[in-house]
Amino acid sequence: MNASRPGFAIAGVLFAGLALAGARVAIVNESSLADKWAPDPTQTHYVAGYPSNAADKSADVCVTIGYEVGDNGSTSDFTELKSWTSAHPDGLLAAEEAAPYTQIAAAVVSRTRYVPVGKAHAVYTSSTFAFDGSNPLGEDAIRAHCQIADLEDFVAQLKSQSKKKGDLDSEDLRRRLELEQGRR
Repeated sequence: MNASRPGFAIAGVLFAGLALAGARVAIVNESSLADKWAPDPTQTHYVAGYPSNAADKSADVCVTIGYEVGDNGSTSDFTELKSWTSAHPDGLLAAEEAAPYTQIAAAVVSRTRYVPVGKAHAVYTSSTFAFDGSNPLGEDAIRAHCQIADLEDFVAQLKSQSKKKGDLDSEDLRRRLELEQGRR
C-alpha cells in the first residue's frame, strides 16, 4: 500500500468516487460510523504506534485518514484529510514530515474490517489518530487538533476550493484549507 500523501486519493475519491457514487456512498462522521458499521469482532485490532522513522520523535502529531467502507466491510481509498504537529507553531506538517504518520494510520485502517449494523451500505468516513510524543498534552488533546466535526461539510469545502482554484493538487489544497480554518 502506498499511503504516503493525500494526492493518491483525494482527487480520486473525493472528486471522482464520491461524485460518481452520488447517493450510494453516504459521508458519515467518525463519531457516527458505529450507527452503520462496527469493527469485525473476529478480526485482530491494530493500534498505530509512533513511527520509528519520524524525523522528530518528541513531537505530538495527529492525522485524520478518510476512507471508504465498502458494502463488504473492507476499507479502501485512504486519504490524509488533516494533520497537525506540536513541532511547529502553525501546526502544519510538511509532506515529508507527515508521511510516516500517514502511512501508519492508513496501514491500520487498511487492516480493519467492518460488519454492518443493519443493511450494508458503502460509506465514506474518517479516523483520527494521535501520536503522543514527549509533550504533556495527552491523546485526547492531540486528537482534537485533527478531528473533523462535519465530514460532509469538510469534503464539500475541499471540492469547492478545488473548483474555484482549478487545482487538483490535493496536498496544496488541503494545506490551504487548514490555514484558512485556522484563521477563523
